[in-house]
Amino acid sequence: MRQGPKQRKAEAGRPVGGSARKPPKAKTQAKRLVAKTAPKREGSKDRESKKRLAEALAREAAISEILNVMSSSPGDVQPVLEAVAKRAAHLCDAPYANVLIREGEMLWPSAFSRLPRKKSVLPIPLTRGSVNGRAVLDRTTIHHADIVPFLDSEFPDARQNVQRLGVRAHLAVPLLRKREACGTIVVFRREPQSFSPAQIALVETFARQAVIAIENARLFNETKEALERQTATAEILRVISESPTDVQPVFDAIVRSSKRLFGALTATATRVVGDSLHLAAFSATGPDGDEALKRMYPVPMLGTVAGEAARTGQIVAVNDVLNDPRVRPVMRELAQARGYRSMLVAPMLREGISIGTINISRRVARS
Repeated sequence: MRQGPKQRKAEAGRPVGGSARKPPKAKTQAKRLVAKTAPKREGSKDRESKKRLAEALAREAAISEILNVMSSSPGDVQPVLEAVAKRAAHLCDAPYANVLIREGEMLWPSAFSRLPRKKSVLPIPLTRGSVNGRAVLDRTTIHHADIVPFLDSEFPDARQNVQRLGVRAHLAVPLLRKREACGTIVVFRREPQSFSPAQIALVETFARQAVIAIENARLFNETKEALERQTATAEILRVISESPTDVQPVFDAIVRSSKRLFGALTATATRVVGDSLHLAAFSATGPDGDEALKRMYPVPMLGTVAGEAARTGQIVAVNDVLNDPRVRPVMRELAQARGYRSMLVAPMLREGISIGTINISRRVARS
């Protein structure tokens, strides 16, 4: 039977063999897209999980490393502070981290991760005008993704270090011991970028470990120093008893004990003769430095640091010999020849009258 036009049109649109109609093109493409993107999402989640696991393992390894250093150096906090600075910089993706320790009204750099060549962190005043000073005084963490816009209004005392070192992102965490802060851990970058909450929490953990190390070292060294003081006193008393008519061995023993007890570079003893100080005993540093010291004495009491201690009967401290106006140029030359930067002078008093001084010095410029 011949088919009419309408019947042929209907037959053309009927599925062959009675099969179901094919899905629209848009639905087919959507299914293909889901099939393609699902493995990518799963791969991304897997990579993120592995990243978080790696970060957690790195944090645990860092904490374990610091604890190991603490246990291996109970009386020396310096290796612990250096480990803290190194790990803080590494785990915060920062090139620089420092530990600053409070001494009086200043914060002194004590440990570094790394610093730009030929640059160093200067001592920081303990004021609210510096980031680290405020962290100590307020006993709180201070964090700025970019410190530069706050220099004029908030932290004018930080300008010198910030500009010298190119600091932008800045994190300062106080070292809290009981109700006081004894220093800070500072981590900084040279690009504006926030530290993550996890990084801040990690540095705060490092700060607690550093405080424990500082306290342990203090207790350890107090016990050790008490024993050393008793030993030194006993030695000097023994020398006195063995040489009742000769004072020179006593001065020699005092110099040896002073140098050892204070971890000093040099120690000297002087005697007051009229208006001058005469050299009584000294520890050696080298031929040139020793000869320079011998040539210097006797020196007048007036206009010298040791003379000031002898005249006033008070201890005199010089934190930086090369930059203290009380130190005469000739004495600065002696300091350079002997290799020291800071010194402490104590008068020897008999019935309130100075009969000499004991001087100790250190290589570093600090209190």
